[in-house]
Amino acid sequence: MPKAATPPVADFRTPRLRVSHWATTLADADAYAKVLQDLPALLNKEVTRDLPPSLALGESISDWVAARARESDVYLVTTNDKMIGLLILFRAAPDAAIHLGYLFAQNTWGQGYATELLRGLLAATPPPATLLAGVATTNPASAHVLRKAGFEQQPAQSEGMLAFARVIAG
Repeated sequence: MPKAATPPVADFRTPRLRVSHWATTLADADAYAKVLQDLPALLNKEVTRDLPPSLALGESISDWVAARARESDVYLVTTNDKMIGLLILFRAAPDAAIHLGYLFAQNTWGQGYATELLRGLLAATPPPATLLAGVATTNPASAHVLRKAGFEQQPAQSEGMLAFARVIAG
């Protein structure tokens, strides 16, 4: 499915994070080269082990970037001008629910960045909106972060996954 024409949220900041749609970065040759250089370390096997196989980094980093750009809106999560994570949003149509995913470099785990990212995302998402997230049952830390951000667990859609939703009222 093609992504929506307009990104679901505008770029935003939190006390420690800058979250910006990567379209601007991909348009700048030097910044794009930096993203390609930094992605393999970010998307290591431990970070991606609970992600759907389609999100695993293959042999070509540029192909991975192109695939994400075609299907979703990807935001670079940076702190002190260093990329530490990605926020991936997918919305099939302007009024459809927003499916979200996020990942952080392994050396940043346990520092509150995911909680801060979700709080910033909730503040930046224009109402009315519904945010949906799926988490592998083997990733209880991420499920805990979603619950802390007010997401409610939904009936599981597939084995081994937990489903969450958060409604932002208008």
